[in-house]
Amino acid sequence: MNWIAYLFSGILFGFADWYFVQALQERRQLLSESLPFAAAFLSVVNFLVWILPLLPVTFDTARRYKRCWPSGGAASLVWAAAMLSYYGWGAYLMASGKLPGWGHLNMHLSSSSEYQGKVWPTVIAVMGGEFKEWIAFAIISGFFTGIILCATFRLERQGQAS
Repeated sequence: MNWIAYLFSGILFGFADWYFVQALQERRQLLSESLPFAAAFLSVVNFLVWILPLLPVTFDTARRYKRCWPSGGAASLVWAAAMLSYYGWGAYLMASGKLPGWGHLNMHLSSSSEYQGKVWPTVIAVMGGEFKEWIAFAIISGFFTGIILCATFRLERQGQAS
C-alpha cells in the first residue's frame, strides 16, 4: 500500500514541479538582467526542490526496513513517477497548443486536429527525447539519493539514542 502512495506522491510532485519550473523561469528572466548570481541561485533551487518528495518516503522506508535498499527503490519510484507526469503533462500541453511559448505553431492552421497532426512529431522529439534522458537519471540517482538519505536518517537516529 505504501508503494502506491509513493507512486502517487511522485505523480503529484511532477505536476507541481512543472508549474514551479515555469514560475522559476519567469523569475530567472527578470533577475538575470540585474542580478546574475540570482539566476544561478534559482537554478540551484530548481535542483534542490527535487529532494523534498524523497524525504518522507525515504524516512518512512528507513523506519520499516532493516536495510536502506527499499529507501533507494522508493526514491527511484518517486522520481520516475515525477518524470512521467512532468513530461507527460508537458507533452499534453505541447500537443494541445497550450504550452507557453509554443502557441504560435497553431496560428495558421484551420483546426486543432490539423495542429496535432503536424506538431506530434515535434512533441515526440522534444518531450520524448528529454524524458528518455531524465528517466534514466531519475532511476539511478534516485536510488543512490534514497540510500544516502536513509543512511543519514539512521545515523541521526543512532546519535540521538546514544
